[in-house]
Amino acid sequence: MVFPHDILFEMFNHLYHDYRTLFRCLLVNREWCELAVKILWSNPNLEHLKTIYTLLLNLNEHEREMIGPSDIIPEDAPDLMFDYRSFILTVSSDKLVEGINNWLEHVGKNRINSSSIIIPMLLMFLREGNRLKYLYLDGVQYNRSHKCELK
Repeated sequence: MVFPHDILFEMFNHLYHDYRTLFRCLLVNREWCELAVKILWSNPNLEHLKTIYTLLLNLNEHEREMIGPSDIIPEDAPDLMFDYRSFILTVSSDKLVEGINNWLEHVGKNRINSSSIIIPMLLMFLREGNRLKYLYLDGVQYNRSHKCELK
């Protein structure tokens, strides 16, 4: 029996907090994988290293240039299977900053200021987050010169 796409999505939505089952759904077929990814990435763990790396790979050229000349994003980075940022419904800048700091420490780049990464990421969410419902900007302020800064 084959279920219509929207019925499967509703069924998968009931598994929202059952990550183990959703991860298993990734392996069934392409359709199930797409549905599970959409749900898993609706509210990702922004403090997780792989999440930050995946989001860095989603930055466009302009946003990457804003980070400055560094080898934070490798030239030979793999292509992503999905546009993960387009599935995200909620972003908290506090969690994003924590995740970026953890990631910078993990890759040995803790001398880099996390604000040079968070600003391009926030711009990415605003640019491409057509599903984005909540953007919590605790700790981010706008100054008179229209630049974002971290408090």
